[in-house]
Amino acid sequence: LNIAAQFCHRIFLMQAGGLVASGTPQQVLTPAAIAQVFGVQAAVDAHPATAQPRISYWMEDAHG
Repeated sequence: LNIAAQFCHRIFLMQAGGLVASGTPQQVLTPAAIAQVFGVQAAVDAHPATAQPRISYWMEDAHG
């Protein structure tokens, strides 16, 4: 996702063959959309050199 965010003008986010979101990386690559489609928690901030979205991922701790 980070590579797509850096180089794509438009992104199509799909799940189970259906379109979940489309638009610019800033519009599509939100923490909520990433959690919905990939089942992981994510933080999205601006890359310091390009200002494009930069995504960090983590799994919720299964033990609380």
